[in-house]
Amino acid sequence: MTFQSDSIDAKGAIRPAAIILPLTAFTLFMSAFLLFSVQPFFAKMVLPRLGGTPAVWSVAMVFFQTVLLAGYGYAHVLSRYLSLKAAVLGLIEKIRPSRVVAFGNSMGGTAALIFATLMKLDGVLAIVPQF
Repeated sequence: MTFQSDSIDAKGAIRPAAIILPLTAFTLFMSAFLLFSVQPFFAKMVLPRLGGTPAVWSVAMVFFQTVLLAGYGYAHVLSRYLSLKAAVLGLIEKIRPSRVVAFGNSMGGTAALIFATLMKLDGVLAIVPQF
């Protein structure tokens, strides 16, 4: 991955803002790719059970597209109107799990440690946290 010269501060450290856009684009691409790789398998599985007509395939396509759009809308509303901490705590409150554990690997391990401490979670599993 290459970085522009203005994304590096005076000490030579990479600023997080320079990484956010490519990481977000990659995450969106991968989520869409994974969804569209699961969609045909699911439709192929239910096609014989629901009659095998082209209408079944069309309904499956519309359903997955609608769920994808709803998910993107939900993520937009959360990021636009709530802080990350409020969004995570709201999700925890909505699901009401018996135990909440943060998990992360590499820089995600560091984030898991930080969020587990800030949000007073029940536990944390950080694999090779990078500081």
